[in-house]
Amino acid sequence: MQFKTYTKKGELARALTTPVTTPKPGSERFNALDLSLLPMNVNLSTNLGRLRLTALFEGLSLIFLVFIAMPVKYMMGQPALVQIIGLVHGILFLLYVLLTFRTASDLKWDFVRKTLPVLAASVVPFGTFYIDNKILKPAAAGK
Repeated sequence: MQFKTYTKKGELARALTTPVTTPKPGSERFNALDLSLLPMNVNLSTNLGRLRLTALFEGLSLIFLVFIAMPVKYMMGQPALVQIIGLVHGILFLLYVLLTFRTASDLKWDFVRKTLPVLAASVVPFGTFYIDNKILKPAAAGK
């Protein structure tokens, strides 16, 4: 990380008083978020793309919670990891449910055939990865 050195008189004052602008969706700076390391191609400008990304992180947090944090709590008597990961997983779960309903509304999904399986996948370890492959990815491809 490099720090800018202010040498001219008034340059620091101008920098401190210049309003910070947030990038607008669609601008080059907004789209600079590099998601190339993810195992999927997601479009964060749609609810479906945001749902797919949230499904990935929600699934990972559930796996971490069930297979790492819970054994550490009950075998080693260390509940701190469950408290932290549990909170993160809870937030991701709520976001996943919200985005599922928003995406179902946008794409006019049948509740029993699409929405319910997507919701049920969030409580089964590895379920969100399966649902991403079977329902969300084909929906993103327009199938």
